[in-house]
Amino acid sequence: MHAGITARIWVPLTTVSVAALVYLLNQDYADVELHISIQVSIYLSAMFSCCMVCHGEMVRIKPPPTYLTSFYLVVSLGGAIGGILVSQVAPRIFTGMWELHLSLLVVALMISYRVFQDVRSGVIANRFWMALFGLFWIQVVFTMSFFLWLHIEDQMDGTVAAKRSFYGSLRVYDGNVGKSNHWRALYHGRINHGRQYLDYDTIRAKPSTYYMQFSGAGLAFHFHPKRLAQPEQPINVGVVGLGTGTLAGYANPGDSIRFYEINPDVETLAREHFTYLKECPADLSVKLGDARITMEAELAADESNQFDLLFVDAFSGDSHPDASIYRRSISHLL
Repeated sequence: MHAGITARIWVPLTTVSVAALVYLLNQDYADVELHISIQVSIYLSAMFSCCMVCHGEMVRIKPPPTYLTSFYLVVSLGGAIGGILVSQVAPRIFTGMWELHLSLLVVALMISYRVFQDVRSGVIANRFWMALFGLFWIQVVFTMSFFLWLHIEDQMDGTVAAKRSFYGSLRVYDGNVGKSNHWRALYHGRINHGRQYLDYDTIRAKPSTYYMQFSGAGLAFHFHPKRLAQPEQPINVGVVGLGTGTLAGYANPGDSIRFYEINPDVETLAREHFTYLKECPADLSVKLGDARITMEAELAADESNQFDLLFVDAFSGDSHPDASIYRRSISHLL
């Protein structure tokens, strides 16, 4: 890649796409979301343009042919180190996806260094335009850094606890602190995986959000044939996806409820910061691991639970795929 192409084309495109990405990050909890296709396009454009700038710089500083073997070895080593940093180091030192913010800042500083080198080498000869562009670029980097930091502060504001692992970033968030409707929620990225009102015992025990009394889950418990025939008759409940353990709020003494959860951090946060599991009067258990594999193993060991109710809430967002997919996946387990 010609160095001039990087300066004339990819640096402006990177500036625009990264600005759009920083704007998008700060719209995490906006009332109206951009369409998913627009969001994906912004992320991919920013990543692609940043990579092109970085590759352009590699081409520009490439050594003479005598040293190309060492050069490509260092490039490969850099890729391996980058993979280790993202997969092993970042999840252990960051509670959020902050390496994205750090990477954007590093790219901006690298471009700044490139511009400084061009100024020193006389590529930008006019001192007035040189000073004007320098001031503009300093403002761009400062503004980007400010809004990246603002996004991190917004994510951490009100956060009671946070964990990150291979499965993503989790945080426990408090809202309306000091008010009668003080609530606590568990977020996986931007997705709400359960909320509990904390101030009063009567309210605290009630399931909320998408599991409230008149939700499909609430109606399933209330109108189950065993409940209608004899309210005290125990039922056996399975739940794929723990969240805060909200569904435990519907269980009665004598019931059996088993949660299947793939992420151990979810169980830790649910037990430490919410009371649905702790105050559940039923026989409650949590099985860690992929639910389909765990249930297949239970079936093979003749330990199938034959659930009266089975709730599948293990999706990566607020919408779920075609139910027929899950019917085919678990029909032989029931």
